[in-house]
Amino acid sequence: MSSKSDALPRDLTATQQWLIRRFKLDALRERQAEVVWGLLQGKRILFVAPTGHGKSLCYQALAASPWSEGIVLVFQPLIALMNEQVERARAQGLRAELLNSNLSPDEQIDVLTRAKAGDLEILFLAPERQANPLWLESVAELIIKGVVIDEAHCISQWGHDFRPAYRQLIRTTTGLGRRTPVLAVTATAPAQVMEDVSSQISPEGTPVTTVRLPSARSNIRLGAMIVDGLLERLAILRQISSEHRGQTGLAYLLTKQDAGIASEFLRSEGFAAQSYHGGLNADERAARIEPWQTGAVDIMCATSALGMGIDHASIRWVLHLGLPDSMIRYVQEIGRAGRDGEVSLALAVDDETTTDINEWMLNSISPPLKEYRAVSEKIAQAEGITRTDLIIALDIPEGSIQRILDDLVNGQFARRDGTPYEYRWIGGEPSAIVIDDHEARETRRRFLEETRRYPIADACRGLLLATAMGDAPSAVCGVCDNCAGWRRTVDPSAVASATRFLDNYSLPLPGSGNLRGGRALALYKVGDLGNAVASIKYGEAPISADVINRALKILREGSDYTGVKFDRIACLPSAKGAGPSFAKAVAVQLGLPLVMLEKTRQTSTQKRFRSKLLKQNNVRGAFRIPGGTQPASTVLLIDDIWDSGASMQEAARLFRPAAVYPLTLARTRHTDGQ
Repeated sequence: MSSKSDALPRDLTATQQWLIRRFKLDALRERQAEVVWGLLQGKRILFVAPTGHGKSLCYQALAASPWSEGIVLVFQPLIALMNEQVERARAQGLRAELLNSNLSPDEQIDVLTRAKAGDLEILFLAPERQANPLWLESVAELIIKGVVIDEAHCISQWGHDFRPAYRQLIRTTTGLGRRTPVLAVTATAPAQVMEDVSSQISPEGTPVTTVRLPSARSNIRLGAMIVDGLLERLAILRQISSEHRGQTGLAYLLTKQDAGIASEFLRSEGFAAQSYHGGLNADERAARIEPWQTGAVDIMCATSALGMGIDHASIRWVLHLGLPDSMIRYVQEIGRAGRDGEVSLALAVDDETTTDINEWMLNSISPPLKEYRAVSEKIAQAEGITRTDLIIALDIPEGSIQRILDDLVNGQFARRDGTPYEYRWIGGEPSAIVIDDHEARETRRRFLEETRRYPIADACRGLLLATAMGDAPSAVCGVCDNCAGWRRTVDPSAVASATRFLDNYSLPLPGSGNLRGGRALALYKVGDLGNAVASIKYGEAPISADVINRALKILREGSDYTGVKFDRIACLPSAKGAGPSFAKAVAVQLGLPLVMLEKTRQTSTQKRFRSKLLKQNNVRGAFRIPGGTQPASTVLLIDDIWDSGASMQEAARLFRPAAVYPLTLARTRHTDGQ
């Protein structure tokens, strides 16, 4: 770092004056000048401030500083966030770029060439970039003016968004000169997270300055309630949307399936609503965010994938339909309400029927220690073993096993090399392995339990949140439901609206290969038809005319089947399911030949398996088309229940190259992380 420290602002007031002039501001937000002054003096700083407080100005100021040379590296977790921050930096006259996997190799080389030549002042990149060979070749040639770790809670195993790649930033920051400033910023960090982050960004003996603002926002009216099931969750969503008609709202749901259902329900009720989740690609995410931010869409129904970096000042209400995994995440997510200072609502809605989803999420983030040891023992027993072989041997879901393998490699218990990757054991006794994340798992379970206590507490909700975040004690808020005595109840008219919707709601079925998109007539065990399907499947109730008529209406009017002319109908074999009788009735009504697929071997029930791979292996090669069946170009493939979809995908392969469209009586909820 080439410094000209004698020209630095002489004190905090001078720093404030420079910032106001440089960024053409009327005034600064609380403690911004203090953070910038510290960075200009080469300090390491952890800055915890609510969403929308202007943390990005602090590292823009470091990049804009005329008192030192080089480039500011900003590590951020999301490409969409990088894009937004690049535009903001450029608007402030900074030479800014980003580096991510969406760029071609030539584009990446061009960015790095400009960075090495001193043509850039600020560069945004993901933590994962640190392992990229092109980056490793170039970073030594950069003059680094400072390093910023955005969303710094991701570096802590106690945070709600822990990402292993963030741990690599420890080596990056400790390798810098002691006078090179480092800034870690986050909106949410209780004491345990702050201590962990501080220790990560500080080489031994280098102090870290902590600047923290209270998380409480006096303009947010806090409330909570308890409901029973999806029906009542949709009903309260309808109520809140109606009470705030024409205003911007944000509804958080636990799964992408629920986010899609909620947005479709609101649209059926005349609201301008959209859904957002982690399954969307970058273009799809941008296409859904933009109309919400510009006001063309009022309500966003989203999973926690809609989070970091969202810039929307006038959100009037945030509704959680199902509780998040920690109060840390809850405080961060409700912090998106009322960033313009106007009064806004934050309502937490708990539902006992979502407990299994919370448990699934906990296991996905922090696999249990017994699974770490099972994987370790398998690796130790082999000369080299692939991820696929481990999944087949242990039936651990793909996401969980990847997390375990990453942790074993990062902890130097195992190494991976070759193509495809093979894992080899280099640690101690596998059965005695202790993974740091096991303690983090128990902490996350306590976080979840604390969140579940929030709706039933009778204390001031503002104080409850402040305590959870480790803020200094303050007076009661006086405006939450417990302080002011207001309560939410589910409106019967909203329940009636949700009931009508669920009774007539058909779910999309995804396509892959020659299996195109289709529909399930209902959500399993939800609504009249969803409950009827359970009776049909296991109670041997007959297929009613109403069910057949609903199927015919969807086939004739549904967008998934528009313009499609089927040659024949095919049905998966079923020992006790309702698929064959359903398929026969539809075939009769459409006047099409019916092909009953045959089993080539015995299979297990798909519910026996946890991983997608074993579900696929369970049915691979298990079906055949009866001999003498004529080829077809377009097939309607029918089954009773869509769970993982593996059986339908396998059956569709038999008809290649024909286009195959699925139709089922129902789709189960939350399959494979939905």
